[in-house]
Amino acid sequence: KNVIYLLTCKGCHLQYVGETRQKLHSRINGHRSSLTSNIGTISGNKLLSTHYNQNSHCKQLGFSVQIIHNLPGDGLLPDGKPDPDMTTTRKHLERAYMSSLRTCYPYGLNDRFLDQDLMSNINLINVHNLCFKPLHLVPNLQKQSSPLTIDLNSLGIKNEYDLLNLIISRCTCTFLSPCMELFSFVNWLTNSFLSKSLALDFIKLITHKLFSKIDLDYNQQFLYACLDMFNFKFNNYKINPKPSPFKPDIILKINFSHKIVEFLDINNFITTSEFKNLNPLINTPKPTVIYTYHTPIKCTIYNYVDTFTNTNITEFISSFSINPNPPCTCSTSPFVNKDHGHVITGDLNIISDPLLNQLFKLGPSFRITPKLFIPSIHKSLVEDFRNSTLIWSRKYYTLPNAFVPLINLFSDYCLKRL
Repeated sequence: KNVIYLLTCKGCHLQYVGETRQKLHSRINGHRSSLTSNIGTISGNKLLSTHYNQNSHCKQLGFSVQIIHNLPGDGLLPDGKPDPDMTTTRKHLERAYMSSLRTCYPYGLNDRFLDQDLMSNINLINVHNLCFKPLHLVPNLQKQSSPLTIDLNSLGIKNEYDLLNLIISRCTCTFLSPCMELFSFVNWLTNSFLSKSLALDFIKLITHKLFSKIDLDYNQQFLYACLDMFNFKFNNYKINPKPSPFKPDIILKINFSHKIVEFLDINNFITTSEFKNLNPLINTPKPTVIYTYHTPIKCTIYNYVDTFTNTNITEFISSFSINPNPPCTCSTSPFVNKDHGHVITGDLNIISDPLLNQLFKLGPSFRITPKLFIPSIHKSLVEDFRNSTLIWSRKYYTLPNAFVPLINLFSDYCLKRL
């Protein structure tokens, strides 16, 4: 019960990801019965039934079943009703696996994603952008793909058009297993294309070839996958994209409310065995501690926004029309500029107040340390840790209550260190 499962067609290796709260064998029996039912009477996934009803080779071999994620509990509340939080978690996990394992139509046998009917809207949407863009996936979930190496010389290929003709000649497959091999070939080929016009030529050729064999429905599905792949490739192509900066998977954001926080050694805390034992996120990298600092004096004392905003420019200019030579005492100041006779200086000794003078000399990036008050600092630390665990729970589809023991451990650790 309460699992995410994977069906793999034994004939063509296309896959389907599903989720269920009921017993898995009951859910699979439902799938098997739909394979022999009239398609018009099926309320769920029609693509799965269509695939086996129209492909005798795949129907004869059937499919294999694999549990890919087993959630805790039975998905029910104490009163026997479905747990809405657990249902949401299962739905999120299902979409994550559909995206990572590439099971959305036309690449697989899932015909819906985010309430989108992929089969009906295949000419209106780009499945790559909708389903396969980076998601926050479950831990240790890796793409099921491997690089394809091809010796072009051994195939007699002298130029790109020879390569296209070779692909066209390989589109005469009878079953989808060779077609899947061809798909890997095409996937490798798209990464070598530099000319969009050449890609469009390829699409025209392969479209003509595949639609001439329209009696094979999986050839049509393969065609849609090719078109979708090219559409994604050339509508999002960037020359020499800059490498994206490193971004940690799990962030523990702590407010640096006082210098004493530096001596808590939180980085050491997250490596302890107690932290690892109570952390509900299994097989995930350790959190990266990032400190946020309060506002420096350049944003308060050095901030002239209010002054300029509240200045009445019209009144200021009109004062010159009344008295074009207003009185000025700059010439008597020791900080006068000799070139124009007015005070413009970077000498901080012009500030007569000794405390303000000392503060300015510390620089614009200086942050005023608040008074040490242990209960306030402790409360801020625990609240920051709790907010971080809420983000972790959403990212890794874990119930927030699972982090309560870890939050209590952090609270005790900080209080003891403080």
